Amino acid sequence: MGRSSGSSIIGLGDFVQVPVVWEKATKVEGQRGKLHTVCSCGAKPKMDINCPKCAKKYSSWQGVPDREFDAGSNVKIILTKDEIDAAKSSNVHDMMQVEKIVSLSQFASRYILSEPKYLLPDADAPGAQKKAYRTIVLACEGKVMLTRYTNRGISKRYAIVGDTKKNVLVAYEVDDAKPVSVDIPKEPIDAKSIASAKALLAASESEDIEFVADPDPIEELISNKIDAEMRKGGLS
Repeated sequence: MGRSSGSSIIGLGDFVQVPVVWEKATKVEGQRGKLHTVCSCGAKPKMDINCPKCAKKYSSWQGVPDREFDAGSNVKIILTKDEIDAAKSSNVHDMMQVEKIVSLSQFASRYILSEPKYLLPDADAPGAQKKAYRTIVLACEGKVMLTRYTNRGISKRYAIVGDTKKNVLVAYEVDDAKPVSVDIPKEPIDAKSIASAKALLAASESEDIEFVADPDPIEELISNKIDAEMRKGGLS
């Protein structure tokens, strides 16, 4: 199992509660590790943020306490850290209580689903709760459970679906789809043109669903440098 990024409870109705842990559902192809910015001397530069008025220094933008909102007409609204924290705490969802269950196909055509994460049964949960987890996976096939959850002070909407092949629940962040900005023709298309297009598509159809990623040139560069260091005895 990959490293867990937190835990929660799925609440279904008034009585069913299933503890779960979060795990990223995607993996990054390519680089073995994170690339860090370094000076040509080998040291890692540090960023200092200085206030031009009082000369106070901060090590990151997150450390700057207040935020300013530009309301237009030269109106600036200041939000303090305490005000922001209080506003966030007023809308906290500690448990993923299912609000409604809808058709997956209809929901996916209305919203954008992104950032998938596995919701895995808690390893320490009793057997009855693990069985309930499996039951939910099977019962919600083709459906989507809509819920909300607050993580690190940020509340987000999630769509939970059951992947019966992987035997797992998958939670997707829900974003509103942008309106289509281009006028696409809506007039009827003749049957001959549709049949011709279907024939072109059929020529590329395949049962093999594997979609191989392009080779990562940075990964190859890193590998070559590691191999060179190993040949020199610099790495073990």
